[in-house]
Amino acid sequence: MKVEIFEGELLVTQGAKQLRIATAPGEAAEIMLSLDAIETWDPPGQGPEVTLEELQKIAAAVEQVCARLGIAVEFD
Repeated sequence: MKVEIFEGELLVTQGAKQLRIATAPGEAAEIMLSLDAIETWDPPGQGPEVTLEELQKIAAAVEQVCARLGIAVEFD
């Protein structure tokens, strides 16, 4: 699973599937995001359903990338 960080969003890629996750503004070097709204891979509402297992992997991958970059991540 690949996670790329952009201003205002994260791009998560798993094989041929992609998911853009909006991030809320936080302090410098902090990302806040909500996983509750994630239901499908892109396109939103039309792509394949994101399973609970995939959601857990996404959260772990985001935490790993953020830790490597010295960015705090908070999920709500």
